[in-house]
Amino acid sequence: MVLPETGPSEAALVLERMRLVLARQPVFASDGTGSIQITFSGGIASFPGSAPSSASPPRAARASAT
Repeated sequence: MVLPETGPSEAALVLERMRLVLARQPVFASDGTGSIQITFSGGIASFPGSAPSSASPPRAARASAT
């Protein structure tokens, strides 16, 4: 997900809201299984903050994930 003009702290709030919505919403799997709980994990990479100025935004995201 790309959030233009969004700083790292604002992006963290977006991720937390997404996590809370998913945690509160059971997902129907099948008649035999019924509803299941899903989880969400996300990370934040900002450009140019997470990478050297010569890196592209996708490279910045990959660099912050390692």
